[in-house]
Amino acid sequence: MVIRKLIRAGRIFVASGITLMGATVMPSQLAVAATSTEDPLAIAMTACAALEGTTYSGARVAAATFVRPPYTTKWMNSSRTGTVRVPFCRAEGYVDPAPRSHIVFEVWLPAPLRWNGRFLGVGAGGSMGAINTLDLADGVNRGFATITTDNGHRSPGPRDGNQWALGAHERIVDFGHRAHHIGTLAGKAIANAYYHRAPTYAYYIGCSQGGKTGMMEAQRYPDDYDGIVAGAPVYSWVNEMTQQAWTVRALTETPRSSLSVQQMQALQDAAIQRCAGRSGLIEDPRRCDFDPAQLQCGPTISPTCLTADQVTAIRKIYAGPRTTNGRQIFPGFARGSERGWEQFYATVRADGTEGGGSWYGVYRHMVFEDPDWTLQQLDFDRDPAYAKRKLGAALDPDSDDLNAFAKRGGKLIVYHGWADQQVPAQSSVEYHTTVVARGSQAHVDKYFRLFMVPGMAHCAEEVFNPNTLIPHGPNLGLQTEYSQEVPLTPENDALTALQQWVEHGLAPTQFSVSVRNEPAGITPRTVLACSEPAQAHFRGTGDPLDAKTWDCREPHDP
Repeated sequence: MVIRKLIRAGRIFVASGITLMGATVMPSQLAVAATSTEDPLAIAMTACAALEGTTYSGARVAAATFVRPPYTTKWMNSSRTGTVRVPFCRAEGYVDPAPRSHIVFEVWLPAPLRWNGRFLGVGAGGSMGAINTLDLADGVNRGFATITTDNGHRSPGPRDGNQWALGAHERIVDFGHRAHHIGTLAGKAIANAYYHRAPTYAYYIGCSQGGKTGMMEAQRYPDDYDGIVAGAPVYSWVNEMTQQAWTVRALTETPRSSLSVQQMQALQDAAIQRCAGRSGLIEDPRRCDFDPAQLQCGPTISPTCLTADQVTAIRKIYAGPRTTNGRQIFPGFARGSERGWEQFYATVRADGTEGGGSWYGVYRHMVFEDPDWTLQQLDFDRDPAYAKRKLGAALDPDSDDLNAFAKRGGKLIVYHGWADQQVPAQSSVEYHTTVVARGSQAHVDKYFRLFMVPGMAHCAEEVFNPNTLIPHGPNLGLQTEYSQEVPLTPENDALTALQQWVEHGLAPTQFSVSVRNEPAGITPRTVLACSEPAQAHFRGTGDPLDAKTWDCREPHDP
C-alpha cells in the first residue's frame, strides 16, 4: 500500500532503496513508514531520519529528529518562549572550516505540506553563542525552511566575556561573518535534499548583532540571499564597543557622574516635553535641541535634578566617542532614548567590570588579548583606531559598496528605532547617506530602503519590561508569539514586505509600527515609519496617536 502511494506520488525507486524528497531511503527505513500507513506524516518522518549522518557542503548532519506540534522552546537565560505550531524536521549539524573553528547550526524544515517553498536565515543578538531557537520557531511557523548558527562559539548568555576569542582569530572570523555564510550554504543543500527541490527564494532577517550579520551577507556574500531585513545593524562592531566604553567612562569620570533610573526617566520626560511632535514622541531627534543642563540642580536638591558632573556625562553620551581633537569615532545616543539606558548603564564601575554590553570582553580578549586589561588603560586617541585596524576586516560590515547585491536583484530593508538604547540610531542614517552618496537616491531606492521609527527601542517595538524586551504583534522584527488574529501584511511586517518587493517588485514606502514602552511612560500608539528621506506628517485631523492619520512626504513637499 505504501509503495502504491509512492508510485502515485511520483517517487523514484532505485535498486537499493527509494528516493524520498531527495534522500535515499533503504528498505529497512521504508518498513518504519509502512507501520504508519495511516499517518500522513510517515513519509516526512522517514525522509527526516535519512538526513542523519549525511554531509552537505562540507557540513555534517549529526542528528535529525521529526517533531510534532506543539513544540515549545526557550530563550537562553530567560523566561521567553516560542511555540512551533507545525510538524517539522529538526536537523542539527556542524562544520569545521579552519583549525580551532567549530560552527554548530540547526535547520528546521516544515513538513512538505507546510513548506512555502522558501528559505530563511535568522540571526541572534549580543555576543551570543547559541542557537536562536525562538526565531527558528517563528520561521517554521511562517512556512520557511529556517537556518541559524551558534556564531562559532558557545556562551553562557547573550553578553558573555568573550573569553572564547582569546588567541583564537578563526573564531572571531566565524563570529564576524563566516559562520552564517557557511551555515546558509549547508542549510540550502539540506533543504534541497529533504524537499527534493531547491528553495525558490532565500531571505534573511535579524536585529542588532543579527542585523550586523545581515549587512555582512549583503556586502560579502551577495549570492546567499534574495532579500535581507537588517534591524538596528551594528555597522562597526569595533566602534560600537568603543561607544559602550565611552559611555561607561563618561558615567564613571567622577563619583557624581553616574545616573539613577529616576534621573534617566526625568531626562527622557524633559527631552520629550521639549521636542515631541503630535505623536507624543520625538519624531526626529536630529532636530531636537534639548540640553540636560535644564535639569541641573539649583538651591533645592531633588532625586531627579542633575549635578554638574552628570550634565557633563550626559552631553558626552549624546555626542558619542571622539578623539581629543574632536574627530567622531561613532555616534552617541539620540535624545528620547534615555529611559532605556537602564538596561546597560544603571550600574557602572570605573574598572569596567559593570556597565555596557560586550565591550569589556572585546577589548580584553580580542583587541589587546590581555585578560588583565582595564578601562583606565583605554586611550580614545589611539586604541579605537588600533582595534579597527586589527579587527575591522573580520567584524565590521561598514562598506558602502552594495553593488554586487544590487546587480543580482537583491533587496535590503533596514529599520532602526530612534529611541534605541544600545546601538545609536544615527549610525543607520549615516550609513544610508554614504550609500546614497555613491550614486543617487533614486538608484539606491531600487534595492535599499531605510526606515527610522520614532519611539522605538532596540529591536523591540513594544517594550513591556526593559529586562525582557518581549514584543507582541506582527511588526518589523521576526516575532515569536505575535497575535495570530492580526494578519501579517506588507504594512506591518518587514519580512512580508520584503517578500512582496523581491517576488512582485513592490517596494515598501512605509510601515505602521506599534510602539509602547510602559516603564518609559510611552502609552500604546501606532506610528508611521517612512522610507528615508521621506518624513511622516500629521494630516491635521484625527487621533495623532494613530498612524492612519499620518502620511509620508518628501522633504520638499508642503
